[in-house]
Formats: sequence, structure tokens, C-alpha cells
Amino acid sequence: MSNPTSQLFTGRWMRWAVLGLIGLGFLVRVWGITYGLPYLYHPDEPLGVTVALNMIKTGDLNPHFFGYGSLFFYLNAAAQTAYYLAGRLAGAFQTPADIPNLIKLALGVGQAVQPMQIIASRLVSILAGVLCIPVAYWLGSRLGGRMVGLLAAVFIACSPTLVLHSVFITPNILVTLMVMLTLLALLRLTPASRWPSFVLAGAALGGAVASKYNAALLVLPYAIACIFLYGRSTWKKPAVYLGVLAAGLTFLAVTPYAVLDANKFIADTQFHMDYYSAANHPGMEGNTLEFYLTYLLQTQGLLAFAGLFMALPYLTSGNRKGLILAAFAVPYVVYVSSLRIRNDRTILIVLPVLLIMAADGAIRLWRWFSTRSGWRRFVGRAALVTSIAISIGYLGLQTVELNVSLTAPDGREYARRWIEANVSPGMRIAAESYAPFIDPQQYAVSYFNGLRLNSPEWYVAQGYDLLVFSSGSYQRFYQYPDLYPAEIAQYDALFARFPVVAEFDQNGITIRILKVKS
Repeated sequence: MSNPTSQLFTGRWMRWAVLGLIGLGFLVRVWGITYGLPYLYHPDEPLGVTVALNMIKTGDLNPHFFGYGSLFFYLNAAAQTAYYLAGRLAGAFQTPADIPNLIKLALGVGQAVQPMQIIASRLVSILAGVLCIPVAYWLGSRLGGRMVGLLAAVFIACSPTLVLHSVFITPNILVTLMVMLTLLALLRLTPASRWPSFVLAGAALGGAVASKYNAALLVLPYAIACIFLYGRSTWKKPAVYLGVLAAGLTFLAVTPYAVLDANKFIADTQFHMDYYSAANHPGMEGNTLEFYLTYLLQTQGLLAFAGLFMALPYLTSGNRKGLILAAFAVPYVVYVSSLRIRNDRTILIVLPVLLIMAADGAIRLWRWFSTRSGWRRFVGRAALVTSIAISIGYLGLQTVELNVSLTAPDGREYARRWIEANVSPGMRIAAESYAPFIDPQQYAVSYFNGLRLNSPEWYVAQGYDLLVFSSGSYQRFYQYPDLYPAEIAQYDALFARFPVVAEFDQNGITIRILKVKS
């Protein structure tokens, strides 16, 4: 007979442990909330705030951008509304029109006149990132018990990739959370579940797709969950169709202009589908599978691979809950590995699922070692605990290094200060994307997508005095010399033609300032 007091203590211990992980997760995510401010270095961040500000200033709820679902924009509109109301109470604003717009000069070159409005929207991402932790616990607990849930929550709390994308104003961490909530709703389905449970699962699925369209692969685990419940009778069950209907209605409720502005919705969606499958994006194209394998190994150690491996024992044992997770994880990894464009934010949404599956595998191993005897049991457990401790330490160390990097000035800040101290306002400056923010109110500055697009003689003829290069623009070509010989030759011609007057190489960003001479 079990001991109720022991069970109660264990339950309390678990609750406190999860609360502690939520607190830890919040701290490591809010640590980098001031990244770059008042300057905007992330190329995608201005979009979310700009669309949100346009909504509250004009009352037009059409985002006029459908590269991904609208839930992200509406949440940011809510954050900007809260910022406006706080400012109005403080006497800073009279109408929404008083909120200053962001200044964007080029990709990765922007400024927030009032940095607190960026903080307001970043808090939306941080909240979504923190919520991933308890959801991971619930998912893991459903999958293999509370210890699986706890270990999964530790992995999610400390993962540097999840921490990084919990800082930026993008839809990536939001869709990650929605994917996890959908899978949780699917794991909760049982043969005794009534139609409201299916509606809930469908609504979560629709919300995930309304965050970012690549979550549409959740239809696979939805189908697997239904087939496990009803087998060949699945197509006869009205609750299954109610879930599908709930997904569609939720998507339309959150992305209404998919219908009201259908032409723009179709055009934007098609553009982004074509972009990921066939477009050119130097530094983010080709060798996709190799990139993801390397990236996951460098950022998560062996955990993501351990999670992916768990699909095999789930399949051989017919583990319903494990197969529901694997039905999303495996096809998604295969799908994104087949695309031309690759980046960390694309693999992000499957990462928590892989980490949860890895946690399940670790606890399964612990239980298996517990059935051994003598030295095998001791050595097996010791090796497993050591491996888990090393994995958690590796994640934690990278997360600390990440936050130190996010909060330390880089080459752009040092270059900006040098320009303000050494360059007279009358000098003409040409700069490229991801270069420092050079105030156009003080300097005659022009930004280009890449300074390589013009010849050395062109800059001389146009009367420019300085050229400001950023490794964020040129280094992507030098990393793959076999792919971009023409682009490298263009940069080399500029570097050879004009002398360097200042160079700054701090915190992973190099800025080179060249003097234009005839």
C-alpha cells in the first residue's frame, strides 16, 4: 500500500521544482531583453511592432502582411495598446498617433525612439517562452510520468535556442508554444473523450497555424491520435470532424483577413513557400541537412538526436503517446531538411518535442538499469546521471554565454561611437545592411543592401567619403567561397581599392570603415 504522505511530499516537491524552473526560465529569458536598444539589430523585429502600431493608430485590423499568421500581430497590438495606455496615464500620450514610429534604415539597422515600446513587445515573446516550460512538464508527464516531465522542463528552460528566440519580436517562439499546446491536447484524448476535447485540440491546432503556417504539419499527429482511438471507425466519428472544423474556424477567427483580403493572403503565402523551397539567401541556403545536424549538435549536444531516435522504440512498442509526438517531430525534421533555405528559427518549433522525447528516453533507460543487478545497475545509472548532468551543464553554459553576448556591446556600437567622435557631419557616408545606425539627421548617409553592388569608381564618382562595411553582410559570402566567387571578388575590389581608417571586431561583429580616395 502506498504512503499518502510520501505521495503528497513528492507532489509538493514537483510543484516547487517546476515553479523554480519557471522562475529560472524567466530570468534567463528576461536577461537579454535590452538587446541592442535603442538600436534594432534583428532584421525581423521592426515588422511586428510596425504592423501593431499601424493597427492601433488607424483602427485597421488588417495586418497587410501574411508571410505568417496574424495571431502574432494581434498579440503585439495588445502589447502596444498596453504601452499606449500606460503612457497616457503618465501624460506622455494623448492619442495613439503620439507613439513614435520605429526608424528603419536597412536590414538590421533601426532605432526605437522610445525603447520601452520594444520592451513591451519583447515581453510577449518572453511570456510565450516561459510558458513552454510548464507545458513541457505536462507533456512529459503525460508521455512517461512526472520525472520525464521534470527533466523535459529542465531541458526547455535551459536550451539556448529557446532562450534566444524568447527575446526577439518574431512569431517563432509563439508558434513553438502553440505546437506544444496542440500536442498536449492530443495526448489528453482517450476513447472516453467527448467532443469538447476534440474541439479543444482542433482550436489549438488552428491557433498554431495562425501563428506560423509551418505548424500545419500538426494534422499528422491529429490524424494519428484519432486513428489510435478509433481505428477503422475514425471516419465515422463526428467528434473527429468537429476538431477539424474547430481548427479551421479558429484559424479564420485569428486570421480573418485570409478571407477578407484573400488576394494578398494568397500572394504572401505563395511567396514565402517559394522562398523557402527555391529562393537564394546567401549564408542561409543549401546543405540544409548538414546545417541542421551541425546546429543541433553544437547547441543541444546529443539531446535532439536522442529525442529523434526515440521514434524507433515508440514504433516497435506501439506507444500511442510517443507516436503522436513522433508523428510531428520526424516528418517536420524531414520536411525542413528538404528545403533550400535553412536557419535556426525554422528548426526551433520541433526542438521542444525532441527534448521531451529525449527526456523520456533518459527515464526509460534509468528504469531499465534499475532492473539490472550488481555493478551493471550502478555503472549504468552513474553513466546516465553523468550524461544528463553534462547535457544540462552544456545547455546552461551556452545560455549564459548567449546572454552575456546579448547584453554586451558589439562592433556596431564601437563603430557608431567612433563615427560620432571622428566624422564631421559634412562627410558623405555609404553603409550596408547590419552596419551601425548612423543618424540621417546628423550625417549624409546612404544605406545599401550590400556595398559590393557598386564599383569602387562609382563611390568615387558619387562623392562618398567613407564606406562602412559589416560582417553581417559580407562574411556570409566568405564563409562559402565556392558558392559566391563573384560576390567575394566585388568585396575584394573595394577592400583593395580603399584604405581602412578604422576597424572594430567585438562580440562577433566586425565593422570596417574605409576612406574613399580618387
